[in-house]
Amino acid sequence: MSEISKEQTTPESPLPLLDDEQEADLGRLSYRQLVWRKFRKSRLAVIGGVILVVFYTLAIFAEMMAGVKVNAKAMRAAALEGFSTATDLADWLVREAGLPFREAHHVTGRAVAMAEAQK
Repeated sequence: MSEISKEQTTPESPLPLLDDEQEADLGRLSYRQLVWRKFRKSRLAVIGGVILVVFYTLAIFAEMMAGVKVNAKAMRAAALEGFSTATDLADWLVREAGLPFREAHHVTGRAVAMAEAQK
């Protein structure tokens, strides 16, 4: 069995690069070294898989958005009706007042109900 020299390491990784003889003697490597070696061998496959998933997701999204019809008048009427900032109020209650989200949601719902009753 040959020894691993300092020249067989890469600058980005202190892990040694093994030749075919040394590949058989992986029992002395740590789990981290084994995982890194496996990743280096299949890195392109992983990147290719991620790219495929992104393209498939974009294709599905494009197909979904092709059937969307926007009713601008209805959207404007709903925005002018009010209470569009209720979500912002709930977020503020969580962030600044430290309320749990569920409680902030209930408080916001009660505030909206009270505002509608006063209309």
